Amino acid sequence: MRGIIKVKKQELATMAIAVLLFHLSIVKINEAYFRNYPRMQLGIVIVLTAYLLLHLRCLFLKKNILFNIVVLMFGMGMFITIYRNMRVFPNSFRSGMLTIFQYMMVLLVMECLHESGNIVAVVKTFYYCALFYCVLADFHAVLTGAKYIGVIGTYLVGNKFSIAYLHIYTLCFFYFLWQRKGRSYLLLIAHYAVAVLICIYSQCTTGLLGCAILLIAHVVRPLGAKLIKKVPVAYGLLLLATFVLLIFSEIVKWKPIRFVIEEVLNEDITLTGRMGGFVNIHRPLLLDPIWGVSPLNNYIISRRYVGMDDLQNGMADMMLSYGLVGVSLLLILIALCMRKGNVKQGYGFYAMMYMFIALAAVEVTLNLKFVVVLSLVAFAWDKKEENRLIR
Repeated sequence: MRGIIKVKKQELATMAIAVLLFHLSIVKINEAYFRNYPRMQLGIVIVLTAYLLLHLRCLFLKKNILFNIVVLMFGMGMFITIYRNMRVFPNSFRSGMLTIFQYMMVLLVMECLHESGNIVAVVKTFYYCALFYCVLADFHAVLTGAKYIGVIGTYLVGNKFSIAYLHIYTLCFFYFLWQRKGRSYLLLIAHYAVAVLICIYSQCTTGLLGCAILLIAHVVRPLGAKLIKKVPVAYGLLLLATFVLLIFSEIVKWKPIRFVIEEVLNEDITLTGRMGGFVNIHRPLLLDPIWGVSPLNNYIISRRYVGMDDLQNGMADMMLSYGLVGVSLLLILIALCMRKGNVKQGYGFYAMMYMFIALAAVEVTLNLKFVVVLSLVAFAWDKKEENRLIR
């Protein structure tokens, strides 16, 4: 009996940490509705820091040291970038530090949760948290007309991209659990259908493309599982996504692609002004190519030099914020996370990682939400569960 109680207490503690991590790095309540949400996140940082201090043994395991050094270097690089640019563009130091902790905590805490052996409980907690906010945000959107407030919507969980990607997260969390419980395809189809409908409702074209990529990944899983676990494949797609529209801009005028853009996605041939902005994309990147201008200044620099809210290209936007230092460390993190992962158990998360890489051609996706997926790729698997997979 004591053993059962102990296990339950451990699982409850794991779920509590998962809830906190979810609210720090996965979901953000729109400050238009919850002004003090960033302050609450700072409180979460304190609790999770205490959790890490209690699990230092895990962080210093031989197999984790290299990974943690890279994570620390990534955090230090972000700090240097933010600190250097505060003199040029005064910004909130507190906001900058919160950004750093959001990136680092999700990687380090997930590592410790993985070592605890309760990772299925963690993903299950993420799923129910995401499902709760999806239902809440959807009802809020319908009742308040959130999609009509502002240029890209003012939803409970952010803009149209935030609500679309939250539904995609929910789909992938469910997919992870679906592999184990033998649930019917109807439930999986229902989750997928809801994600697609929300993308249509919020007019999030990149979300729709993301859903299409995930569907293709599921259909070709036997072959896909062999390919997507290879780091060179991820790097190759990232290279293609980064430069395809910057160098081969005429590709959008090719009849098949033009048909998809104009008739299927109902977008204009300029990709909502992106193609015009790409002409001057090199100008902001040359301001500080080594360290970047920091994420806190990304918006003002993008508006000034390309006339857009961001650079609309994942890797270019990453370089603008964190420079070559940040880009190099992100590439190392991608390789380390993929090598730590288990494609059989985490296939859905690998697919989601590739989805974000592909969407980086037209959207800023190599940010916090991408790092969250990297943490899931690396740590959302359990050796004890290997023989329990139904699919």
